[in-house]
Amino acid sequence: MKRMIILSSILTFFVTVGYAQDAATVLAVQKIGMWSSVNWGLVFAVFGAAFATFAGGYGSSVGVGIAGEVGNAVLTEDAKKFGSVLVLQALPMTQGIYGLLYAFMVIGVADIDLTRGLQLFFASLPVGMCGLISGIWQGKVSAAGMQLIARRPKQMGQAIILPAMVETFAVFGLLASILLMNLGQ
Repeated sequence: MKRMIILSSILTFFVTVGYAQDAATVLAVQKIGMWSSVNWGLVFAVFGAAFATFAGGYGSSVGVGIAGEVGNAVLTEDAKKFGSVLVLQALPMTQGIYGLLYAFMVIGVADIDLTRGLQLFFASLPVGMCGLISGIWQGKVSAAGMQLIARRPKQMGQAIILPAMVETFAVFGLLASILLMNLGQ
């Protein structure tokens, strides 16, 4: 798994380098070398957007998977609890949405020099890391909530509130990234 993450990060970096060049510098690349004509600010900005999307999406997918395993077990006992199980399984998906939202915000930034690119990259770390970690933990708490409603269906409120508390940290990560992204602008 770690190898896959490293390989995808390296691939993202080199693809980003390719996109960071504009059409006017193609001839200059041949004469003075590829690395001197790269807009490194754009490279770092896109890499940060990719990291936020990847980390949030990975945390969400693991969390939804954990909740889904328990949800299927609950549904084998009582298929009428599908609505409650679905709500609890959907809760860990929001971390991926937060990472994607940050990526869209980065795409909307114009005139990215090296300093601004580094700022956008480092601003991606809170939403990415909080999404990664809280998505997994929210899936575990959602799975425990499913076990609760399997035995006591009337306690759906409590089963939703506990994973929502984990969600708070993903929201904090998104807010920190938005604040850091706009710092000094």
